[in-house]
Amino acid sequence: DAVRYLSEWTGMAPEAVPHPARQPAATWTPVLPVPADAPPLVAPNGTARVYNPKRADSDKAWTTLRPEMVHVYRNIDGVPLGYVLRCTFRDGGKFTPQVTWCGNAAGEYRWCLIPFPEPRPLYGLDRLKGRKPGNVVIVEGEKCADVARPFLDFPVLSWPGGANGVGHVDWTPLAGWKPLI
Repeated sequence: DAVRYLSEWTGMAPEAVPHPARQPAATWTPVLPVPADAPPLVAPNGTARVYNPKRADSDKAWTTLRPEMVHVYRNIDGVPLGYVLRCTFRDGGKFTPQVTWCGNAAGEYRWCLIPFPEPRPLYGLDRLKGRKPGNVVIVEGEKCADVARPFLDFPVLSWPGGANGVGHVDWTPLAGWKPLI
């Protein structure tokens, strides 16, 4: 409508501008657990450089984040599976992406803004190892889990993705445990 209005207003006929065909982005697949030889996600200067496959065809495919919190998701044995970063913006908004170590068919590997595959792991799962099933506290958000842990005598767990992510989680490791919500 805007083009039509402007062409009538200016008396100029609009020209169709051909766009190059969009190339499909390579498929990136999370590799869990993270291999021991993967480079650290967060550099010593506190930044994390991650790849966004959704922007593979633009100059914005790589993003540098400065997370204020880094939450490591681990399997029951304590081996890292990936991360959830917490980045707060000046306007008060927040960005909490899931970042996983991914590979593609070409044999390339990198940290990507790709969520954990479903069913997704629990945050704090490694805190169950060596404990007999009993009470376990389930909270929404990694930040809440980290804050509550020092005050409780039993494990505190969370899941990635907030309220919308609860249905995508692998709850089977909690079989035999008594969840306190």
